[in-house]
Amino acid sequence: MNALALYESMSMLSAQMADAAAACDWDRLTLLEKECAVLARTLEASGESKRLTEAERARKVLRDMARAGHVVGNHTKNHKLLTSLARSDAAAQIDDDSALIAQATGEPPRYFRPPFGQLDATGRELLRERGLELVLWSVEAEDMLNDDPAAMAKRIEAQLERNGGGVVLLHDIRPATLPTLKLVLAYLYDRKWSPRRPERYGYQIVD
Repeated sequence: MNALALYESMSMLSAQMADAAAACDWDRLTLLEKECAVLARTLEASGESKRLTEAERARKVLRDMARAGHVVGNHTKNHKLLTSLARSDAAAQIDDDSALIAQATGEPPRYFRPPFGQLDATGRELLRERGLELVLWSVEAEDMLNDDPAAMAKRIEAQLERNGGGVVLLHDIRPATLPTLKLVLAYLYDRKWSPRRPERYGYQIVD
């Protein structure tokens, strides 16, 4: 049995991505999140009414995802490269995001993915001190460089087949993410592992 965790593809917008909020179809994200596990990021409220509205909507979706039983993880407050920060600043990025997530969901996060996938010895020590488990991706769609859903879905499928499953990285700010995700989900559901047929090779979508 192979496990697949899809994360960040439907995550909340980070503060530095607030200007791209209009590109996200929150209603569609809410529907899709019921089918997938996600690691979510939070959107910091600002004084501007437009961004504040997006922050409120983001918190609601985040809260709904947690209530539906999905995993919510920490991706830092402002998506800064932790390896370039002083220890205290890196700690604040982690702690502030955990506090925002706990405020929205009622529970602190247990998982952490560093911005850009980079974490040094100091960052790992900070995670250990906070009891956070590091989660990275193993399947890359290159969706920041590509806007062809069919091509990206094929790329993801090929890596999943080659690796025997994996953790897929997608970004919520890219308009091609949702159609790509639909294609990948259809592919996986067609090859879904069933306990009634344990001998049959297949996938299971997990948190």
